[in-house]
Amino acid sequence: MISSATDWLDPTCGGLFPRIPDREPAPAIRDADTPEWLSRAALREQVMRLATTLSPGSASLAFVIGDNRIATVSAILAARAAGHAVALIGPDLSPIRLRRLIDDYQPEIVLSAAGCPGGDGLERYASSKMAAGLRSRIGDGGPRHWRRLRRSGNPVHPALAILLSTSGTTGSAKFVRLSETAIMVNAGQIAKALAIDPDDVAIAHLPVSHSYGLSVITSHLRVGAAVYLTGESVVRPAFWAAVRAVGGTHFPGVPFHYNFLARSGLDRLVPETVRTLTQAGGALDGRIQQQMHDFVERRGDRFYVMYGQTEAGPRMTTLAHDQFVQKRGSVGRALDWAALRIEDADHKALAPGQEGHVVFQGPNVMLGYAERRLDLSKGDETGGRLDTGDLGRLDSEGFLTITGRSKRMATLAGLRISLDEVESRLRETATAAVLDDGDRIVVFCEDPALIKGTVAALSGEWRLPGASFDVRGVPRLPFCDSGKIDYERLRVLI
Repeated sequence: MISSATDWLDPTCGGLFPRIPDREPAPAIRDADTPEWLSRAALREQVMRLATTLSPGSASLAFVIGDNRIATVSAILAARAAGHAVALIGPDLSPIRLRRLIDDYQPEIVLSAAGCPGGDGLERYASSKMAAGLRSRIGDGGPRHWRRLRRSGNPVHPALAILLSTSGTTGSAKFVRLSETAIMVNAGQIAKALAIDPDDVAIAHLPVSHSYGLSVITSHLRVGAAVYLTGESVVRPAFWAAVRAVGGTHFPGVPFHYNFLARSGLDRLVPETVRTLTQAGGALDGRIQQQMHDFVERRGDRFYVMYGQTEAGPRMTTLAHDQFVQKRGSVGRALDWAALRIEDADHKALAPGQEGHVVFQGPNVMLGYAERRLDLSKGDETGGRLDTGDLGRLDSEGFLTITGRSKRMATLAGLRISLDEVESRLRETATAAVLDDGDRIVVFCEDPALIKGTVAALSGEWRLPGASFDVRGVPRLPFCDSGKIDYERLRVLI
């Protein structure tokens, strides 16, 4: 029960954790360090206790630095309950990067989960002269948090709820500004598209600070389902043993995870408790998508292909399990309350089947970007429209096929060639990563012999000399934390 002294708090945490009376006693959350489930009621009590220590009044900015544990989720919910905007920061940033972000954004509150790697660097920073009044205190059994002795003179727009980095854990100062409406709507869109019900248990292994990882949590909490948080890697047997033990039902993955599962044996690893598998975070080899579909089909389960961007909160489309065979290669249709269109370079709508720029429209689109504290006072700069930067086409039923990135283009012999199209063609035989060095298309592959025939066919099809392609073998393709190919690490090899 919230007292009159704290009635300024929002027990729904800005809609991220709605009250569901018949589910309040039900299990809600657990992490790898917690032997028992925490009920929704117990989690709400923990969150509200922390929220009372956060200053009321006009909206402030709270940095939440944490990994996949209950304390991190509690900190996010508590900051939203207190009416503050939350910037999610991964725990693995270098101290220098973290300090730069704090200096750029001047957060009034910084919270760090107990034991989180970022906490030690913050302790040193808070005691330094550079900290500009940041002081430290220990929350009562919750995350450690720091508060400024004086507020920033730059206000936070009241519509701003969540800030997510555009670059995962690199420490870029560029963030996506998302409203409470965008987060709430997208959680509902996902819950409906995936048919999440209160008996589901999400396997929250993707970083909480990434849009995909956050959306897994918000979409399950929204409908009264449970969330199991873990930082364990999917390549370790302990991960799957824990999934079985907690009764995990929903496995979200990126291409790296499914490539591993396909190589290592789905039947051996994935326990029978898992009923739903979702794939996002970049294009997955079509053969592996088919393998995943066939696997869940045998078990009577479901496999969903999803497409999204952080700028859309983050999901935009879903290809349902029962649509996979008919629409293979597509990423599905727009989620409820949203729409897709294909435009030419002059923003004119194109007819079904024509390739052009993919534009998404919906209430889950970001307010805009931020690169410093001053940007947090801005309101809606997008009007619900997102130019995705992707190329694609819609069929007559509204199913989207992504064909490439508008900025990932190479010009050879007078031809503009989509590097993503080259990758897509090569994935018919093997996973590859494609870059250009200005004169050639550079192809990286773990087994170059598998793709030489396809490369020769592309050279002939586009009437390019064979020397236009430089095929290189690598022991292992590098992937970012988000699961996408790490092109920057490959570029240093050119």
